[in-house]
Amino acid sequence: MARLILVLSALLLGYSQTQAAALFGRPSKIIDSNDSNSSSAGSSYYTPYTSGSSSYSATGGGCGSVPSHVKTAFSEAKRFTQTCSYAQLAPGKMIAVNDYSGDGRPTMYIFDQDGNCVKGFPISWGVGSDRSGRLEACSTENSRKTPPGFHLTATHNGARYNSSNSLGMAGLSGQDSLGQRGVIIHGTSPAGTSNTWGCTGVNYEDLSTVMKTLGVGSLVYNYFGGARASNCSDNSGMERPAQCQPEAAAVAAARSNGVSSSKYSGKSKYSTSSGGSKATNSTKRKGAK
Repeated sequence: MARLILVLSALLLGYSQTQAAALFGRPSKIIDSNDSNSSSAGSSYYTPYTSGSSSYSATGGGCGSVPSHVKTAFSEAKRFTQTCSYAQLAPGKMIAVNDYSGDGRPTMYIFDQDGNCVKGFPISWGVGSDRSGRLEACSTENSRKTPPGFHLTATHNGARYNSSNSLGMAGLSGQDSLGQRGVIIHGTSPAGTSNTWGCTGVNYEDLSTVMKTLGVGSLVYNYFGGARASNCSDNSGMERPAQCQPEAAAVAAARSNGVSSSKYSGKSKYSTSSGGSKATNSTKRKGAK
């Protein structure tokens, strides 16, 4: 407790969180000011990343040995690009598997379209998971849990997060992740803990590389291994086979890359009869602004 008080005092005096931690030691709870609606405390069921705790370091780098379940998830994602017109990828776009399965540390594996893993990064998840830090998926608004399933990276222009410091995650299977919840990829510290309101967090030093590698129009698969949250009212994104029901932001991202000329079906439960999203105003977004 005394150490926590000293760290908080240092922060009030103008020290950065990193400087305060160096002076007095890192507090037992994560003080997260990265997400406009984030919790003041994060948790991790997993051993924190250290220089020797993974096949790559605490920051992003090579993929190391890709787990078999991640390879299976990539194959699922590849099939989805062939069955959903809005998930078709333009040349040079990537497929990212966010491994939230609980089988190993949460990691973003970025593959090219031929299945070669090119980069790996530790990632964070939503604080709505249970207090032990175990990961739970949910697409319900205000759940503060990370939405499962397939997403397309899209432009995000909020008050705090925009195209310079984030990538939107637009749902492709009935999740209105971006339009309704403001779910994005953004920087955080440290990655590897539950310290967002459903967004995927990467270390600040990795964010630029992640954004440049993915760009707008890459596929991101939030993979939870099929486990459903017991108290979730909206499990969109968990269905197998995955449904092709894009939200409006995903349609826009796909069309900006010229990979889909199909008329928007409007099947998403969040869409209006004209094919737009019910919640496009940034003031309605709960995850990031």
